[in-house]
Amino acid sequence: MPPEMDPEEIQRRMKTLRNSLDFDVERVASSVRAKTDWRYLVSSHPWLTLGAATAVGYLAVPRRVEKVVSDVDMLRQLAKEGKIMLAPQGITNPKSESWANKLFAVALAMGSRAAVSYATNFLSQAFEQASQKRSANDSEHDSTYAGAQPR
Repeated sequence: MPPEMDPEEIQRRMKTLRNSLDFDVERVASSVRAKTDWRYLVSSHPWLTLGAATAVGYLAVPRRVEKVVSDVDMLRQLAKEGKIMLAPQGITNPKSESWANKLFAVALAMGSRAAVSYATNFLSQAFEQASQKRSANDSEHDSTYAGAQPR
């Protein structure tokens, strides 16, 4: 510490430094909150979000089940080989509906609703802005010709 700095000057500089640090921390925290908010990401990258939602939707839709027509002899042969398991009608495989599949379905439904909500809000704002611009141009056009005399 230089000998010419008195304690009051040191305290003043420390207070200034603390205030600037508080401001910097608040600015960084608000920036992080904005960057991690899904609404911000969707509004700043709408086409990327649309592409990601399309890809997830494509991957989430199950493939078409290939139907095989077979006769009784073929079914007996497959059952003997253990390649097919026959069950009475109405009995399903309980493993097909796991909690992970259900959780994924719920998350997909929530994401779809959020995407539709965002698209609706975006389009309504765009239409509102276009309407306001049109009405402003119309009123400007009317005021320009307000003093003109009809022929």
